[in-house]
Amino acid sequence: MKIKLLPVLILLLSANYGFAQSTSTHAKLQAYTSLSSREKNKLKINTMLVPSIHIEAKKLRGGSRLIAQTRSTFVSPAPILYELSDTTHYYFKSNYGYDVTPEIFEGDFSTNYFYNKMQNYYDSSLYWYYDPGVGSLLLTDSIICEFTTNHKLSNRKDIYITFPVYLTNSHTYNSNELRTSELDSMVINTDTTVQRSSYTYNASNKLIYLKAEEWDTLNNVWNPIFADSFFYTGSNMSLVKGFTYDVVMASWIKSELYTLTYDVSNNLTAVLTQIWEPLSSAWIDDRKSDYLFNGSNQLLSSLNTNWDGSVWTPEYKDSFQYASGPYPSERIYQEWDPGTSVLVNLQKNLYLFNSLNQITEDNSFMWNTLSSGWDNGDKFNYYYENYTPQGLTETNAISGNLTLYPVPVGDVLHVHANWNESQSSTLTMTDMTGKIVCSIKCPASKQATQKIDVTSFKPGIYTITMKGAQGMMTQKFTKK
Repeated sequence: MKIKLLPVLILLLSANYGFAQSTSTHAKLQAYTSLSSREKNKLKINTMLVPSIHIEAKKLRGGSRLIAQTRSTFVSPAPILYELSDTTHYYFKSNYGYDVTPEIFEGDFSTNYFYNKMQNYYDSSLYWYYDPGVGSLLLTDSIICEFTTNHKLSNRKDIYITFPVYLTNSHTYNSNELRTSELDSMVINTDTTVQRSSYTYNASNKLIYLKAEEWDTLNNVWNPIFADSFFYTGSNMSLVKGFTYDVVMASWIKSELYTLTYDVSNNLTAVLTQIWEPLSSAWIDDRKSDYLFNGSNQLLSSLNTNWDGSVWTPEYKDSFQYASGPYPSERIYQEWDPGTSVLVNLQKNLYLFNSLNQITEDNSFMWNTLSSGWDNGDKFNYYYENYTPQGLTETNAISGNLTLYPVPVGDVLHVHANWNESQSSTLTMTDMTGKIVCSIKCPASKQATQKIDVTSFKPGIYTITMKGAQGMMTQKFTKK
């Protein structure tokens, strides 16, 4: 189950259903550099409880891919009239059916992505913007990625030319392909910041300890910054203890405690955050997030509250309604009004989807306190094209072929992999949110066959990935 811990991450992950749809590269950099070291690492190890519609629901499905999206501004209520204000077009150099970008680039921007079919990933990209003074597109940013032989990201370099800012990020992994260390470097003009993180896992490959350190250039030593310990009840993370390092006292100090609660369907229902109070030597309530689900395990609401010393005071709330499919058809965002002591409406979004559950329209509304009604806001439309995907075929030509049956499946899924070369491999199954729901190690062979009981899995679209030393194969299936 994915965890929602820090409210600041909502905006950064563009997962607040319409509040962060138009974040430029430069704005993201400024937001990221403003985060504390602890928040940066929380960003890397925690993701949102609810997948962002504007990322998940634009992905390739069933031979349909995104080719354009538009943003229109509301200009007239009678008759209802919108004026086109921003457009984004996607062009595919070859017949690959993979996501090009999850973002809307406001203004005149262009992005080139370079796809590495051996790695099944875009390994580099170039960002351009239109300079009206020059009358042409100018290069502003670039990203270059490198991978291990098992297709894990080993190095990433971000270059923001107009600042200039240079970011590098390196990873190492253990034999189970779990990240064990990370090294981050940021250079802004002549100022260099270097941090590293180490990750420890238990015998079940669950993260149990994370430590972050920063390089002291004056003394040539690594200074501890913070550490987190993770505890589990069954397969669910139930407790996270945070510590900060006191340089003066040269000791670890308790800082934050997260307590996670789940329902019988393993849906995360509450996250309680407490702060350590040194004077009383006790954990003091700080904030809480509560989540309500329906019988189909769909999120109906999320409520965030703060502890003021005597009572819990609401901060903001998201409420969702569903028509059909896995994604909400309506979302209402409310904030607490201390003057009236009630949650007041702020924004509403209405979503439309095609038959493949790809988003086609996001219509936003803002609450008018004078009329006590909703005023039209910006509208986003998404356009797709039908095509015959060749990405999987070409990948299979390098690695082999992967067969799944029956599809759709109700109880037992049969997985049969034929490798071109004998190799050991790992089978992983992920749901629509990216959560790994199954992982199986397969011994070295040219053929690998598995039977997976999916009876208890929720209905939806899942992805099977077979990773070997010589290649990788992926394929989706539907659990009915």
